[in-house]
Amino acid sequence: MNVDTSNALPKAYGSYPDYIRLSEEIEQFLKEFKSDSSYDLDDQVAADFYDRNEEDIELLREENDINALPKYQLLMQKIANRELENITIELDDIIRFESLQNTSYQNGKSLATEISKNANHFLELFSRIIDENLPQPTKPINDKDSVLDVIIHQRRLRTKTLEEEREREIARSNLDPSRTGIDDSNNNNNSNNDNNNNDPTNELNTAHELFPPQLLRRYNLYFKPVTGATGKVNKPLNIRNVKGNHIGKLITIRGIVTRVSDVKPSIEVQAYTCDACGYEIFQEIKSKTFSPMIDCESEICKANRKPGRLFPSTRASKFTPYQDVKIQELASDVPPGNIPRMLSIHVKGGLVRSMSPGDLVDVSGIFLPQPYTGFQALKAGLLTETYLEAQNVKQHKRKYENLGLTDEVKAKIENLRNQDNFYDILASSIAPEIFGHLDIKKALLLLLVGGVTKEIGDGMRIRGDINIY
Repeated sequence: MNVDTSNALPKAYGSYPDYIRLSEEIEQFLKEFKSDSSYDLDDQVAADFYDRNEEDIELLREENDINALPKYQLLMQKIANRELENITIELDDIIRFESLQNTSYQNGKSLATEISKNANHFLELFSRIIDENLPQPTKPINDKDSVLDVIIHQRRLRTKTLEEEREREIARSNLDPSRTGIDDSNNNNNSNNDNNNNDPTNELNTAHELFPPQLLRRYNLYFKPVTGATGKVNKPLNIRNVKGNHIGKLITIRGIVTRVSDVKPSIEVQAYTCDACGYEIFQEIKSKTFSPMIDCESEICKANRKPGRLFPSTRASKFTPYQDVKIQELASDVPPGNIPRMLSIHVKGGLVRSMSPGDLVDVSGIFLPQPYTGFQALKAGLLTETYLEAQNVKQHKRKYENLGLTDEVKAKIENLRNQDNFYDILASSIAPEIFGHLDIKKALLLLLVGGVTKEIGDGMRIRGDINIY
């Protein structure tokens, strides 16, 4: 029988990423990278990191030798101690690590290049490796327990109670002597289970089996793109130049923030509780909309052949701060006769409140598609929206409270202050397009710097500086 293959798709050729090797390189990078060129120091310092106690680390800090320890191991330790919530993977560090190790991933390709091409997948890959290598806390964290910690503790106690009840039933039962060995083996297994329950590593593995990984992560992971410190850096893109070939890539755009929404909670993991067996079920949310679960899927309800009803548990669910930002291209980038284009930016976690309307920013993020939902999906067909998942924000205009004054600047200000005609000097230094008309320039100067930012008690903010230019 002859099969017509004329309409079949051609076979795809080319080199594909070896994610197993990439995972090994990522794990090596997280364990061994140091923040400077201190690789000539004793490598045993990095190898014995887990054997060091907190006093030794504090001693190294006091001796200004903190760079002798791996950079990301310290960050992971702070995450385990609940002292840090955001961890940023700098691609400059990866390039520097590969150059010092004199290694490359595949055919001369850099790991940083692969991350830039498929950043969304590498976020999950990095998170998975961090979860596997997260150290144990070195400080008491009982005062920082969340609802999830309480649920894990209760489930552990319930498992231990069931094991004890099983032991008592075996002890009370009058079994024949031929099954004594079975009873002994059961008792040995139960004692081994008790020992395993006391092992913190085994408890962590059990928690990973019972709960989705996103629920157990108490950190936000971001990528910081390559800067000019380690090589050639790509210029920030105009919004007009962002095309379809940038889908999934880590890009940087430049524009002016025009609209910022309120910070709202965005659900990541929805928790449910069964009204029949009391079992907790967690549903990981990865889209804008989701269908709530109704029937319980626990083994108890399956054995009873009558599934219980699931009720949402808000306290046990995981939410993350979310903010929607609209950015507009610069006026200098708009061709004559065209209107400025805009792009939607999704800001989550520790990056919320990092932008305000009127800010000139460079936003690095992952350019992703977002399908329409609801009635819009019926009309859209194959079309989707696009947005930028923010990873890093660089401000071009620093706020007054963040503006550091050097001694040289302070000396110039004091020298200008002692002059009699400093008002005329300041007025003549602005608006060079206006020739003469010193009185108009003085009025513009007062409008520019004479206002004071006011914050009303209900949260309303009145800007003190206006857009004179």
